[in-house]
Amino acid sequence: MVAGMMDGPPTSAPKGSLLVVDDEPSIVKFMGIVLAREGYQALTASNAREAWERFQQQAPPVRAVVTDMAMPGGWSGLDLARRVHESSPNTPVLLVTGHEPPSPPDPCKGAWPKPFTAELLRTTVREITRQATGYN
Repeated sequence: MVAGMMDGPPTSAPKGSLLVVDDEPSIVKFMGIVLAREGYQALTASNAREAWERFQQQAPPVRAVVTDMAMPGGWSGLDLARRVHESSPNTPVLLVTGHEPPSPPDPCKGAWPKPFTAELLRTTVREITRQATGYN
């Protein structure tokens, strides 16, 4: 999963906050490091309910959410995605899963299987935030 992770400082100016959600601390740490090096502030949560609370409290708003599909706590990543979409329809949500996703379930902008590379995370987040806001 850590393939392609590079050392060094962020590559650009701050780009806003992203919410990273997974019950596996190593995956949250990996995503946080990769996204910080891209200039994002990575807010983290270990389950969907905690993520929803963080999402609602953010000002300025979170630019995108990257969440695991299956987590403890009674809510799935898809439950979180639906709440985010209802509250903020322009905020993209990406799902990651330990199983092969057939296609991104509505309202998600993408779904990938674990493990995934740093490059896939960087390029996908870059693309969905650009599409959602019209800038990088």
